[in-house]
Amino acid sequence: MKLDKNTLYLVKTVTDTMGPNGKLTILDYKAEALTTKDGYNTAYNIPNPTPIFKLLRQASKQQAQTEGDGTTGVISLATEMVKRCHFKDLKELESVCNDVKDMLDVDKEELDQFNCYSNSNYLSDDPLKVRKTNLFNVSMIVTNGDERVAKPISEAIFHNGPTGHYIVEETQEPDITYEQITGFYLPIGYGDPFFINQTNGSVVFDHPEFVIKDQITMSELAVPASKAAQEHKPLVIIGSISEDTLNVIKTNQLKGVGNYLWINTAFIPAQHKADIFVDLEKLASTITKVETRSNNTIFQFKEDKALKSHIKMLKSDAKLNRERIARFESKICKIKVGANSAAELKQIKDSVEDCILSTISAYKNGVVTGAGYALKKAFREASKNYSFFKKLKYRKIFETNYNKIGVKYIDPVKVIDSAGVIKSQVTIAFDVAKTILSSEHIVTPKEGK
Repeated sequence: MKLDKNTLYLVKTVTDTMGPNGKLTILDYKAEALTTKDGYNTAYNIPNPTPIFKLLRQASKQQAQTEGDGTTGVISLATEMVKRCHFKDLKELESVCNDVKDMLDVDKEELDQFNCYSNSNYLSDDPLKVRKTNLFNVSMIVTNGDERVAKPISEAIFHNGPTGHYIVEETQEPDITYEQITGFYLPIGYGDPFFINQTNGSVVFDHPEFVIKDQITMSELAVPASKAAQEHKPLVIIGSISEDTLNVIKTNQLKGVGNYLWINTAFIPAQHKADIFVDLEKLASTITKVETRSNNTIFQFKEDKALKSHIKMLKSDAKLNRERIARFESKICKIKVGANSAAELKQIKDSVEDCILSTISAYKNGVVTGAGYALKKAFREASKNYSFFKKLKYRKIFETNYNKIGVKYIDPVKVIDSAGVIKSQVTIAFDVAKTILSSEHIVTPKEGK
């Protein structure tokens, strides 16, 4: 399929950003704060997008939001698929893509040791040391060698694991640090922005009183609200309340009669809500701090006998209480990000968020040789199942991302990628190519609408 000049320009510009040093070339195109979403940023700043261009751009956005890295590779792979294939090739191309992804799977033994399949012996025989080193190297690749970001993020994920909850928070200090928290994480935030600090978008209460119930009326709030006010303690309301009740609470707070926080649980699935209420009610006396934002709430516990006893009780029927146990055992990590200017802060926050996604992916899926070499090797393995003609037909697609400069001038042991990032590239690129090749017309939103 022949591509328009606009799309070809996108591919050329994005391809220039490939490799461990490639992100620096963005500055030639767009002279402002550099972020790590190279393909994503470049695609969103080229004018006059065509429908195909917009699909490629959307693919880079999807990759950035799910894996934090690999946006350039998605655009490059999808373009090669569209250029070299026709509608009649789609079934065969899908089969090739699936075989390539299978070849990118890191086997169980390698994943346990967190070994890069071609580089592990060079690093260490100690699995934990290998894991820590590989996490750091993945983080360095994603952040374009910014050790200020890569070191704290890789250490946080090494200690907290891929199932941990990572919260990025702005701070006044021009530094990046992380804090591990013993607590309980809920993926829901405040019920109304009235209750939060408008400057930082959050609220923190120390040693609050609680009202925890699915449906809470004003009469049920009267006694605990009065008690909290007398003891000069904040009151945290967890559950659903009516608009009238909400208005009364707001009025009381404006008058200085009490200090409130409402966490709306209406959107928690019913099968989880009852368990959450039971756990929070039982442990309310051990909660030392509540911190909430628009999309999450952290309950910090003091580590005492009540908490240990409750977790032990849940583990007595581990199969039934698997999800409840996970809520207590999933670690919480607050990453504090500061900078000397607003532009630098935006750059660093983008870099931190990308780094978290990509490094977690590496922890869960293992690592493979980077700079595009993994795709090249995977295709060569997968192509053993195909005829010579098919090998020639698809070779260019999967060798497009191979960056010889990266391998030649940088220690190849450190040039590694998450296997999950690479597999995601292949999946998203094929989906976009399939849409383009199987559509007679493509309708996309008008710019600015």
